[in-house]
Amino acid sequence: VEELQNNSKVAVEIIKNVSQITKDQENSVEITKNTFEGISEAIEVTKTMMNELEQSSNMMSVKKDEIVEIIQSLAAIAEENAAASEEVSASTEEQLASTEEISNASDDMANLAKELQELISKFTV
Repeated sequence: VEELQNNSKVAVEIIKNVSQITKDQENSVEITKNTFEGISEAIEVTKTMMNELEQSSNMMSVKKDEIVEIIQSLAAIAEENAAASEEVSASTEEQLASTEEISNASDDMANLAKELQELISKFTV
């Protein structure tokens, strides 16, 4: 009987130990579950951020293409303006040359008129 009581006491102690180990395991499982839930939430946040980053990258690419197009357009306009400026400069030079020719012709005419006046004055009676 005494041996049976001792065996029962040992069995009760083992059951208590197993019960404590089971509770410890439950706590560990709960902690692990919470950790994995945290990891899962972090993965979802990271996934959302990566999607937003991809959208931003795509938008930047579109805007970059628009800027390149605008710059090319501005370069073409600048070239056209440079060509127009060269044409205006050439026109101005031509007008200056024409003005000089007219001035020279006017001087020549004035000299001829003066000579003609002198010649006419010789024939006056």
